[in-house]
Amino acid sequence: MSRKISLILLAAALCVVPAIAAGGVSDDGRAGWILARAEAGEATVQLASLPVGADDDFAAPEIGEKRGGVGKAVPMLMSLVLPGLGEAYLGHKRGYVMMAADVAGWIGVKHYDDKGDDLETQYKAYADVHWSETRLDESFNILNDPAWGHHFFPDVNSMEELPLWVSRIEDEREYYENLGKWDQFVFGWDDFIAPADLGLGLEADIQYLKDPRVSANREIYRSMRRDSNDQFTKRDNLLYFNMLLRVFSIFQVAWLQGMFGDGDQPGASIAGYDVALVAEPVGMTGSRLGFTVSY
Repeated sequence: MSRKISLILLAAALCVVPAIAAGGVSDDGRAGWILARAEAGEATVQLASLPVGADDDFAAPEIGEKRGGVGKAVPMLMSLVLPGLGEAYLGHKRGYVMMAADVAGWIGVKHYDDKGDDLETQYKAYADVHWSETRLDESFNILNDPAWGHHFFPDVNSMEELPLWVSRIEDEREYYENLGKWDQFVFGWDDFIAPADLGLGLEADIQYLKDPRVSANREIYRSMRRDSNDQFTKRDNLLYFNMLLRVFSIFQVAWLQGMFGDGDQPGASIAGYDVALVAEPVGMTGSRLGFTVSY
């Protein structure tokens, strides 16, 4: 039995001594073995996960570096032309949603602009039929049988003396706005009824002229103008949306390319190790949130 134990111990000693001589059981030996594998260029997880430069040195891409021969400014220009195009170029599916939203926005702009123009044509035609400068001028022309206008504006003798008066030739847009907006032009409507005939009195109080019964046609005209202006407001809102969508897309593409903070995420140090939060979009509506630890 003692002879067998002696042989086993002798065999163990023969295996251990060379290992000690080679440094295989020390921490320095293990580190040297890892470095030797790295210098030899053998495939390891660490080598496979890092980019290798021309001289087999580790080289991280810089912020101004081109990707696939295209600079980082190009995706941003793409998003300026069509929001979402830069995101799609970078491989993010949410870019297609943004492109669809932009196209839908321009379709809406065209729709509401055309509809507003049609309604504008209609209310102008309505005014041409039911309102005239002749009736307005007669209301302030003392030489003729004075109509009700002179009683409310005794210092005005003709329509040219009215505040805010402008001819259609001088300013067509202002001309059609005045017909329904300002009370001093109500006398030109063909259905004008004197406030006294409505039991409202004939005092020089222009508040009487605001009564809808004084001219039903003016109220209809006002409603037509409001409908037209509402369409133009919707058009303008979509224009603002499309402009803001471009600004958002440009900044988002810049962020996706790491152009803010030179690509470094804000981090903290925990127990001597650098810990950084990582957030990036995934797919059309999702996001990925995590953290990295540097050691």
